[in-house]
Amino acid sequence: MSLKDLHVRNAYDSDFDDILNDFYIPALSNSIKYKRLAGFFTSSSLAVAAKGLSKFIANGGHMELICGAKLRKADVEAIKEGYEKPARVIEMMMMENLEKLEDEFIRDHVRALGWMVANNKLQIKVAVVVDANGLAMDRENVEKQGIFHQKVGILEDAEGNKMSFSGSDNETASAWQANIEEFKVFRSWKEYEKGYLNADLERFEKFWKGTSKRTRVVNVPIAIKDKLIEMAPDNIEELDLEKWLKRKAKGEKKKIELRGYQKEAVERWLENGKRGVFKMATGTGKTFTALICINSYLEKMKRYGNRILIIVPQKNLAEQWKEDLLDFTSENDFIFTYYSEISSDKKRNARKVWIKDFGDDGQFNIYLCITIDSLMGFQHFKAKRPDLVIGDEVHSYGTKNRMDTLNERLDDVKYVLGLSATPERYYDPEGTQRTFNYFGPVIFEYGIKEAQKDGALSNYNYYLSIAKLTEEEEERVRDLTKKIGKGIAINFENEISEKDNILSPSVKTLMNQRAKVIKKARNKLSVLRRILEENKNKLKQCIVYCEDSEQLDAVQRVFEELKIDSYIKYHSGVLKRDEALNLFKRSNCRFILSMHCLDQGVNIPSCESLILLSSSRNPREYIQRRGRVLRNPTNRIKPTVKIYDILAFPQQLEEMYRGIIMAQLLRAWEFIRCSQSPEEKMKLEEILDKYNISEGDLDKMVEGW
Repeated sequence: MSLKDLHVRNAYDSDFDDILNDFYIPALSNSIKYKRLAGFFTSSSLAVAAKGLSKFIANGGHMELICGAKLRKADVEAIKEGYEKPARVIEMMMMENLEKLEDEFIRDHVRALGWMVANNKLQIKVAVVVDANGLAMDRENVEKQGIFHQKVGILEDAEGNKMSFSGSDNETASAWQANIEEFKVFRSWKEYEKGYLNADLERFEKFWKGTSKRTRVVNVPIAIKDKLIEMAPDNIEELDLEKWLKRKAKGEKKKIELRGYQKEAVERWLENGKRGVFKMATGTGKTFTALICINSYLEKMKRYGNRILIIVPQKNLAEQWKEDLLDFTSENDFIFTYYSEISSDKKRNARKVWIKDFGDDGQFNIYLCITIDSLMGFQHFKAKRPDLVIGDEVHSYGTKNRMDTLNERLDDVKYVLGLSATPERYYDPEGTQRTFNYFGPVIFEYGIKEAQKDGALSNYNYYLSIAKLTEEEEERVRDLTKKIGKGIAINFENEISEKDNILSPSVKTLMNQRAKVIKKARNKLSVLRRILEENKNKLKQCIVYCEDSEQLDAVQRVFEELKIDSYIKYHSGVLKRDEALNLFKRSNCRFILSMHCLDQGVNIPSCESLILLSSSRNPREYIQRRGRVLRNPTNRIKPTVKIYDILAFPQQLEEMYRGIIMAQLLRAWEFIRCSQSPEEKMKLEEILDKYNISEGDLDKMVEGW
């Protein structure tokens, strides 16, 4: 299809038109050349200039981009006084902007432009408004002059057809919610429009060639070009720009297809007065079901004028919720995340919009995704209460301090929904009751066995291995166990309890030290080596969970010795974690080595195997980790998943070790019960006999969770 075949109108206005889907994407998808004059150079303006580019890039398109330099008074004075050269000032200004990228939308699009630069698909020039003496003017003096309002785009297809658009498009990149765009379109195949098109083209070429009287145009500084190339992905397919096209037009909703159990959950919530907790196995679509509850609330209560609060335990879940909400909301709605690490400007904007007056005709809703520990710092709940509160992973709110904060800030919210695979806090009935007192009781339950039977989760084989502690490690464990025994009764309940202050700080420290010895037992690496040697060509999309950077480095050495190079590391110290995860999700590497970063809220449905080199005493962690690998991709059930679990036991099975052994036994038993590998029970017979534990005892303990 050429540009001539598109149904293009003479003018567009974002108040009435879905400009992205009606104009940008169709036009760029059918073009091979794109000339763009995009206002001042900021990361946001770069991102907006790149919107809709994914198909254009796939066409092998070439782009020429001119950005204005937004100089400060101090910059201009430095140039005029001769302290700095114009090129250096421009370079510093642009570099400062590129090094402060926080917004994922902006970062992805700037990286796409970086890939185009690296592959000679994009040339960038910078324009500076000058005075009569040829000196750069600051923005106070250039308002409404020169390049300040020059916003033009010219497209050309493979047949030579051209189309331009120009007008007063005041563009921002704040989730495309704040865009107010109005522009005219001129086409080369329309005789009466040719003159306007040629005028736009001449205007662009005047700037590009540097013949404008009041504007000096220079090539983008080498340092900025290098920075863009540095930010670029090796392969453009690593970037999923399509995800930013999910935003729906005003009032348009994603087509919703609910499973039977999800329909039942929503009905239970509505019947219970829009209060209660969903206890749904990890990977069965708790978030999706909650989003349907939100839509049901909007349909039954009021469509617009709502403040909806989503509370999460950590920032990555806040960002995940924000992305998911894009599928279920209109472009009029406001969606914010709020946690300690985001900028003060973003926090200020979120607070400002939260108390925004909807007005009589305000056809929008406000969504705030906030971490539980940021509730105290958000003072505006007193002025404007949420209409609906969604609590994700509510088990993590059961501590007294967190529930006190929740009740203080949001005690009178009528409609609430809690979500968790395991809402009960382990051996902490008081904390569990605090959670249910606020969110209501469990009103719907959907377990792993039901989910596997229905095809909502995949089946898995479980392979248990036992590594023995070395003599040195066992001596260390023995010494720590004796010290712990002086402070508490040694039993597995104390190993896994989530109760507040059940242990003194000194005993906690000793227990953590002992747990670390077991998690990092050196003989686990030998077991890992055997697993990899026997299965390295069979394992696909495999997560390896490590305890810390030291163990992760040791695992990396095992991979290198076995000449397995298809792996990436994923932990808090990795600067580009999103890129690493995308590589893994797209099957560009087979193994991901992780520590403490892939437990909750990360969706990797393509993952087919898991190696637990290290795992917490707390059942919640390993249940969450199992959930990472059991999720099925959309409309497909994975082959039977493989889970390898490496336990570490002392060489001598003494009574004093009952607590640490029971904590690991329960993990293995829970995994075996839901697996296709009942024969793995045989590997535990010696230990069960030694401690006089029956299978019924283990069943009762696991079911008691």
